[in-house]
Amino acid sequence: MSDLKIWKAILQINFPSSASLFDNRGKIATTWQHKHGLTEWRVAQNQVDVHNKALTRSLVVNHRSISAIEELPESYDEFSQLAGDYSSSTLNVLGVRKIERAGLRLMFVAERKNFRSLVNKMKKGFYKLDDEAWGFLGGDPADVGLHLVLNLGDGRANLSLGPMEKIELERQFESEEAKKAIPEVSLLADIDFFYREPKWHPKSYRKQIGLFLEDGKNEVQEMVNRFVDHFGGFQ
Repeated sequence: MSDLKIWKAILQINFPSSASLFDNRGKIATTWQHKHGLTEWRVAQNQVDVHNKALTRSLVVNHRSISAIEELPESYDEFSQLAGDYSSSTLNVLGVRKIERAGLRLMFVAERKNFRSLVNKMKKGFYKLDDEAWGFLGGDPADVGLHLVLNLGDGRANLSLGPMEKIELERQFESEEAKKAIPEVSLLADIDFFYREPKWHPKSYRKQIGLFLEDGKNEVQEMVNRFVDHFGGFQ
């Protein structure tokens, strides 16, 4: 079984530009401040951001999108509940009638011992090139990665899989808590699972978003675990 764990979860829902954000910024901020440890807030002309002090949990809305973000989630179910409640509530406050894109981005991380060894194992697993072919490209690669667009269930997924050093992976996180916990060498699987223009009715936003969060996580986790396990976890 793969040792990959979810280190960051993001739900982002995009919609046609909504002018009603300007009249509802205060309402959105006060609705969510002091819930789920979200004690901090920022209100700008085009954005509302409510977050905790550690920056491990954030709820963000602008005139084109809504995002719920959690770093080092203790429970995916807890993230899913908050993300579903926040996004469906805010969509209705803004009067959004059409969804352009619903995306669930999950970043899985697993510690590995040696960067060079991990690169070599992934190179051998992914690329069937001999030394002569690599020579045409200047010799052995300094780094490798796999980037694919996949059909996954009822949606699609952008997959990025590769080795990461601590200094590089830190850029993907906002909280010091997450940055300090990042291993010196990691295997990263970054998957953005999405639906384009899902036919969700405003009255069923909460139900549909909940199903999307559940099905998306299950599809993504099963896929990435089976794929990485196929290569022995690149251990």
